[in-house]
Amino acid sequence: MHEGEHFHWSSGMITGLMWRLVEFVDRQDVRRVGLVLLGTVGVMGVIGVLAAALDPGNLWLDLDSEVAFRWPIEQTTVALPALWSGLLLLGAAVFWLTVARAWSPRSSRVLAGALATVLLFMSVEEVFQLHERLEFRLGIDWQVLYAPVALFAALVALALLVRMRRIAPSATVLLFLGCATWIASQALEPLEWQGDREVSYYVLLMVPEELGEAVGSILIALAAVSLVKAIMATRRISRCP
Repeated sequence: MHEGEHFHWSSGMITGLMWRLVEFVDRQDVRRVGLVLLGTVGVMGVIGVLAAALDPGNLWLDLDSEVAFRWPIEQTTVALPALWSGLLLLGAAVFWLTVARAWSPRSSRVLAGALATVLLFMSVEEVFQLHERLEFRLGIDWQVLYAPVALFAALVALALLVRMRRIAPSATVLLFLGCATWIASQALEPLEWQGDREVSYYVLLMVPEELGEAVGSILIALAAVSLVKAIMATRRISRCP
């Protein structure tokens, strides 16, 4: 097989896989998916609150812990809430990739792909909490370090909201609420700390912050599902004689 043929076969396989994902997303019921995912956030919140109250040293169930790889491997800890939040963001990224596959024109696809990239980065960040490592090593608040990323994400989301408002009003509302929930959650972060020390009511702010992030991720994912359904419905109507 020549190199060009191999590339054509690989790209064709990826295209086919993406269209299958588009069809899968198109078949989903937005309300049902939303209720299931929000229910998991409720369970995660109950577990996190109980862990904070009864077993504060349990990193596996701490809402604010991370996945920490250590050697030997037996010392690795996996915070289940952080892992689930990362998976929610990863799912949202995949859903927005399906939007990038189904939507036209090309500029809309680029915007959807850009949002998917931001969500993928946020997924890795949520699990491994890279911002805390960067802040510690550089001595600069992570909010300052990530300001360009936040600005880029805001511009992409705003451009998408403008383009979505006619084709999919419900998806527009979901994306707006998802972004607003994430912003509100991040606004709690500075209130949780005095310098490098946690405030006495840290848990009371940390819990809604972490759960708000998860809810925001779900709303952004649901916006993608709703938008894909609207796009595919428009395609079917345009093909009717």
